[in-house]
Amino acid sequence: MQAFWGVPFLAVENLWLKSKRNLPPTWKPTGLAGHLRHRRETLRLTRKDAAKLIGVRGAAITQWESGRQPESEYWPGIIRFLGFDPVCPDPKTLPERIAYVCRHKGISRTALAGILGVDKATVLKWEHGGRPRHQLPELDRLVGELRTSPLPL
Repeated sequence: MQAFWGVPFLAVENLWLKSKRNLPPTWKPTGLAGHLRHRRETLRLTRKDAAKLIGVRGAAITQWESGRQPESEYWPGIIRFLGFDPVCPDPKTLPERIAYVCRHKGISRTALAGILGVDKATVLKWEHGGRPRHQLPELDRLVGELRTSPLPL
């Protein structure tokens, strides 16, 4: 008689395996990539569904969750999806206020320079620590307006 070595196979009909899937994440997110993934998993969305809410292709979500930074035009959708600004929610310094307006409006530094009536080099100089010669009421107005505007999903 020959011995059988191995695991016997049992034929079972109507077997249902259950597992807990798609539980909300329990980890604390950091950075844009972590916040996007955390929000998406909390809402139990696929990358494709999250992309539709933000207004981009699904591949963009994959890239952003991998650490790639989005283009300026996509930031308003990201901020609406998250419900807050993950980079700097409360800008105080001039460089923070410049970046904040560009992110929330989805505009480039060149476009912001046009709104403020200066050239791009001036905005870049301010963003890198240079001081403006005069007050920037238009920038202050934009920051105030963006802080008080609701972020609907």
